[in-house]
Amino acid sequence: MKASRHNLLSVLAIAAYTFILLEAGLRLSGLDYRALGPLLYYMAEDAPVHEISPNPEKLYGLKPGSHAVFAGGREVSINSLGLRGKERQPEKAPGTTRIIMAGCSNLYGAEVTDGDTLPDYLEQVLNENFEGKFEVWNAGISGHTLRQETASARELLAYKPDLMIVQYGHEGRRAFLLGADYRHFFKANPELYRENLKFFPGAGTRAGLWLASRSAVCRTALALLSARWSPLKMNPYYENEESNRDAFASFARENGGKVPLLLMPLLTLQPFPAPNTGVLDLGAYAPRNAPRGYYAVHPSADVYRHQAYIAAKQLSEIYPALFMPHGAFAVPDYPVAAKHPAVSRPSPRDGIGPWRVRN
Repeated sequence: MKASRHNLLSVLAIAAYTFILLEAGLRLSGLDYRALGPLLYYMAEDAPVHEISPNPEKLYGLKPGSHAVFAGGREVSINSLGLRGKERQPEKAPGTTRIIMAGCSNLYGAEVTDGDTLPDYLEQVLNENFEGKFEVWNAGISGHTLRQETASARELLAYKPDLMIVQYGHEGRRAFLLGADYRHFFKANPELYRENLKFFPGAGTRAGLWLASRSAVCRTALALLSARWSPLKMNPYYENEESNRDAFASFARENGGKVPLLLMPLLTLQPFPAPNTGVLDLGAYAPRNAPRGYYAVHPSADVYRHQAYIAAKQLSEIYPALFMPHGAFAVPDYPVAAKHPAVSRPSPRDGIGPWRVRN
């Protein structure tokens, strides 16, 4: 009996010693986090104007003060507040209606030069056709999901907008900035394990997240079992859009209508109910039999200009006291002052778009 107990204790001691050695070796070598790398989605579009964000919910954003010229002479300028477009003053001028739009690469304008994005044209249409002075800020960031856009919206409330519009575009898990170190994000935000590991028993429990975040052995094993070659899948949170929608709904609930809030889905997506939130539907006045390029994820400038008229029309219907046209205002026929040929850029079957790549 004593010998059996002694043998059992010896086995347990060896197992514990082996585990400690493995834990230490994985931590020192960094292999635990390196095993996660091939499982993640990455954003590679317009990399020179993007940078890592200190916000563990956003993961990355635009680099304040940066400027780059891409293929075809497409210029991208980021102002000092980290927003695409011209310089903006944090303090709102008297009599100005400030609209902030948070979104993905569609709003950012991944295929157009400075001045040709949807927020640019919306500001122009509103100032030319409506009473008052308007500014429309472009807080679009390439590759961002609704959860990341919501994190941006939270930050941007500090600039006291009169209206916040959040685009509903990318679905699925959040993208990371290609080539950037992602390890500290997992340490600061353990929910990223739940989001990116397709094999994660106990993903919905605190104990499961605690083990993944605290044990190098545990996260290495989960990463290997979640590899692309692995047929295993045991994590209902993996590629689950509900977490994105829940994050937005929580933000809308906390906002409580203090700042008017609109959800603006891409033309290919349907809106979902959220508290204290209206819907800006760009499909409401979309042209019939429009060319394929009109519905592209990254359309051309003439599409954005036409959609700006649609957005202005919708805003006048949703908030008639805030958006009062000089006279009769109608959405013109498409195309409106077309400056570029329509661009149709096909998306992969999973719908995340070619601007997000897998390592």
